[in-house]
Amino acid sequence: MSKVLVVDDDAMVRMAHERMLMDDFSVKCVESGEAVFAIFDDFEPDVVLLDLHLPGIDGYEICQRLGAEGYLATTSVIFVSSSSDIDTRIKAFESGADDFISKPLDPEELLSKVKVLTERKQKLQRIQNDLQSAQKTVMTAMSTSSELGRVMQFVEHSFSLVTVAALCQSTFDLLNSLDLKATIMTEVNQVREFFSYEGDTRPIERELLEVLRERGRFFDFKMRTQVNYSHVSLLVLNMPVDDPDRYGRIKDLLPAIIGCLNSRLSEIEAQQNVLTQAQELIHSFEVIQMTMRSLTDSLGSNQQKASERLHKMVYELQVFIQRLGLEEDQEERVIKYVDDAVEESLALLDAGETIFTSFEDILVHLQSTVESQSRVVDKISREKEQMQNTSDVADSADIELF
Repeated sequence: MSKVLVVDDDAMVRMAHERMLMDDFSVKCVESGEAVFAIFDDFEPDVVLLDLHLPGIDGYEICQRLGAEGYLATTSVIFVSSSSDIDTRIKAFESGADDFISKPLDPEELLSKVKVLTERKQKLQRIQNDLQSAQKTVMTAMSTSSELGRVMQFVEHSFSLVTVAALCQSTFDLLNSLDLKATIMTEVNQVREFFSYEGDTRPIERELLEVLRERGRFFDFKMRTQVNYSHVSLLVLNMPVDDPDRYGRIKDLLPAIIGCLNSRLSEIEAQQNVLTQAQELIHSFEVIQMTMRSLTDSLGSNQQKASERLHKMVYELQVFIQRLGLEEDQEERVIKYVDDAVEESLALLDAGETIFTSFEDILVHLQSTVESQSRVVDKISREKEQMQNTSDVADSADIELF
């Protein structure tokens, strides 16, 4: 129920005004300006029915003081006076009054004027509440836009970072811009590393990160929240639990931030695996190449020695046969038998030459493969170094923050 404060030095008038209003409003009556200020803060009237001519502080001064102290922002004043000339009305309005009514009062007119002012106040209050709500919505939207802009900048910048430490530092920079403090645990190729916004992580933070890693995507306790992904866990130490709107926005942003970090760590892991496999493959090819070259050299050398030994044996055998004193036909048969055996042996040696040639072809292909793998490794290493040297490509000027 709206409240009306009746101010008049005449007790009969106060009683009459109270009777006119008491069915529709909560009414309190006082007899002087001093009494107005004594009860104003406690009663908090919506409308003051103020007699213009009071002993001591008159109605004009009361109205002016109420305006000076800011009460008229929430309270309406109706001046009551037997004088209704234009000068009196102008002075009343200049003092800050909202309306004017002449004595003797007409009950219906009084009720109508008070109702209009109380409804006006209620409407203004609703407008004020709507305005505050709209302002809050706008501020929230602006904050959200700014925060999303920072996250977009982080995502863009992350593609120029090629080390785990650099990615974590970029994450801390983003969280710091959001007034958040955190620690991070990464796991790349089964190697866990710990990072903190302070530099060194405390033992208890490491334990929490490891214990809570298996407790689902989000784990909230008091003002702390841990977010877990396959390659990273992040523990926020100062979630804004006293600001539900901001808390909700942060909870919405964290998956985007940590999801991006997790993806980049996964790419780093894959790149490390590719480099390791390529280097191991190069090493294996080099070992195979060396082994086959050794076999090829040995095969060629043995072929040469075997051929020379056969020719020497034939010559020595011919000399030896001549010394045996065999018949001519016997000598021819022995020599033919030896010649046939030598021819077969030389044919086998010629087959070894084919194997030798095949080994040489294999060596050429192995050498080409080693060189190709080396170029791949060099290219990846150069790109990694290039990206590291240009990691400032996404600076604060790249994205306009609202």
